[in-house]
Amino acid sequence: MRKQLTYLFIFTAITFSACKKTVTPSDGQADKFTKIFGNYGLDVGSEVYQTRDDGYIFVGTITTHTYGKDIAVIKTDKFGNEEWSKVYGDTLDDFGNSLKIVGNEYIVLGTTTDTTLSTNIYLLKLDALGNEIWSKTIGTPANEEGNDIIITSDNGFAILGSTTAEEKIIGPGGIDSIKNPLGSKDFYFVKTDANGNIEWAENYGANKEEFGTKVIQKSDGGYVIMGSSASFEDSQYQSNSILAIVVNENGAISGGFNTFGGSKNDFGNDIVEVSDGFIILGTTSSFSSSGTATYVAKSNSTLTDITWETSFGGGTSNDGGKALYIDEDENIIIGGFTDEDGISKGLRDQYLFKLSPAGTLDDTWGSTFGGSGNDIINSVYPTTDGGFVFIGTTDFENNQMISLTKVDSEGKLANN
Repeated sequence: MRKQLTYLFIFTAITFSACKKTVTPSDGQADKFTKIFGNYGLDVGSEVYQTRDDGYIFVGTITTHTYGKDIAVIKTDKFGNEEWSKVYGDTLDDFGNSLKIVGNEYIVLGTTTDTTLSTNIYLLKLDALGNEIWSKTIGTPANEEGNDIIITSDNGFAILGSTTAEEKIIGPGGIDSIKNPLGSKDFYFVKTDANGNIEWAENYGANKEEFGTKVIQKSDGGYVIMGSSASFEDSQYQSNSILAIVVNENGAISGGFNTFGGSKNDFGNDIVEVSDGFIILGTTSSFSSSGTATYVAKSNSTLTDITWETSFGGGTSNDGGKALYIDEDENIIIGGFTDEDGISKGLRDQYLFKLSPAGTLDDTWGSTFGGSGNDIINSVYPTTDGGFVFIGTTDFENNQMISLTKVDSEGKLANN
């Protein structure tokens, strides 16, 4: 039987100095802060949103002594102080990867491990206090993982992940049908109704391995699913490529397989539709001599042509892009990581920066964040005061922990 557990999370405020008396934070202290959450060992913050009360809700994975890895959902006030936290999972490993706000409730997506050590997609609906309303396990006797979820135009859900199954599980309209083996792992795309019941599911791939990371619904009702593929090894592509597939509202491929990157390893992490195309974000080795770089590209509206592409970092350093936000002027906000000399303060820092709609770096905006260890941004979201909040990981007291950071409208945490 699946358990819902509640744990006390470790809390640390980085921005405010300690004092001996209790004080009430002023509204100004909600402008900038960093808070750390977690238990033991390896904890990850995956996705964050601002709530209607100007607080924050985020999902991630925590490690416990008793239950291994579990899905964690944490609600904070506007100062980043924990209001409640809940952990979901069995005695085997569970991973929290995506979250969306549905009215006063929450939908959570992750991956769960069963007693045969196979993995499946795990979908939960929570009330305003994190109590489970319902949960669904989606998958096959093979291995599935759930990486991203969105609310669709019909108030259902679209889920993207990966599967090692060699056949289609449920076709459009719920019709079972056999598919020839594709590769060792394929994109797995599932459409459900508002109660998490499967309406259709498809797997997409070629002869090797595909890994699905991001789904968006287009303005015409279809979808773009994105990730990485190792199936395009030829004279042009020697390793992994960023892969984006356009499908219609029923999951049928309508735009072919569209690849981005260069001749080395490239991994797709995020995609956003803009007025005349798409912005694509990833991590690339193709534009770096020996390390990795943040890869950003703009495509046309069919994803068949690149309008422009650029990279940041690289050389001998390791940089990567993990999360996108496009503002009302179509400026591009990017969260990721860097260990570039002169920019990074530690082994690897969180990195938040901005590009113009044409891909030009605004070198006055944003900053790096972190200490002496490894720090990564995984999700970025705008706040009602014009700033941004982001979630990720940080090394703290010999543990990898979840970090929640609120910055101002210039992407800054410090007053400089």
